[in-house]
Amino acid sequence: MRIEFAGIPFQPNNELNSLTLGGVGSGTIIEHVQTSFGGDDAFEWFGGTVNGKWLVTFRTVDDMFDTDFGYQGKNQWVLGISDPAIADVSGSNGFESDNDAQGTTNGPKTDADFSNVTILGPIGQGTPNTNFQRALHIRRCSYLDVFNSAFAGFPKGLQLDGACTIDGFIANGEVEFVANTMACQAGANLISTVAASLPAVKTEFEASGNDSVATVTNLMLANPFAFAGNNPDFRPMAGSPLLSGVDFTSPTVTNPFFTATTYRGAMGNTDWTDCWTEWTPGTTDYTNSINYGLTPGISFTINDHEVTFTGTTAGAAFLFLGFRRR
Repeated sequence: MRIEFAGIPFQPNNELNSLTLGGVGSGTIIEHVQTSFGGDDAFEWFGGTVNGKWLVTFRTVDDMFDTDFGYQGKNQWVLGISDPAIADVSGSNGFESDNDAQGTTNGPKTDADFSNVTILGPIGQGTPNTNFQRALHIRRCSYLDVFNSAFAGFPKGLQLDGACTIDGFIANGEVEFVANTMACQAGANLISTVAASLPAVKTEFEASGNDSVATVTNLMLANPFAFAGNNPDFRPMAGSPLLSGVDFTSPTVTNPFFTATTYRGAMGNTDWTDCWTEWTPGTTDYTNSINYGLTPGISFTINDHEVTFTGTTAGAAFLFLGFRRR
């Protein structure tokens, strides 16, 4: 499923996202969804326990992934890429996470679990818009957990705000940030929080197997920004720091939902964005038969108001969701 050019801030502090999940339960499964060129956040979860795999956001205006109001779902294999020229005046982040707007301890607490995420911010793609802020902003008593992931290209790396969230990170283990690699400027830009807590936060960051490199280039991804040719490649090359140092020992990620990998970030040897994602939707011609190279494959032809689907290889199958005649 691709959601393109959706979402809009139609009033101050009152926006529509590309995909909004409000109180969606674990009986729903969200897999293989790409949002592109959104007018606000790409994915936002307001409560609920819905899980997801193979999620992509491309060049949304505001935050890529936003978790709020008690969301407690699990997600694995998640990819986000910024448009360096476009960001929101509120400050665009990779992750933003709140318990609620007031930062109360009300339950259920926001306690989402993510593993194998790759977030690529604006730095390294071009001149960044000055409204870009952080790779992750965990605040207002939220307990976001992130494992085995890679974050690059934001002015700031990890920012923790609010006593409840900070204590969850350094004291009671409620905020698990484990085995992640951050490509960000060192010093205050890598980790930021209130001055009194900063030494303890840095100690916990290092003790949990997290590390940092200087730039997105040091992640050694194959060809992550080849969007003009519609063929980016986010897989780590030989020698990449993402090919070691994983940690799936926490009970959070030994849950059967998660699959243990040998790599950090969204991809290993397989580029799971092949065949179904689209990086140039504004110029792609959808009027004729399209073959995305699927095995088994599906092609289609359009004749007036009829669409004919054809399996291009033996055993091809498809799910037709429907269309509307213009």
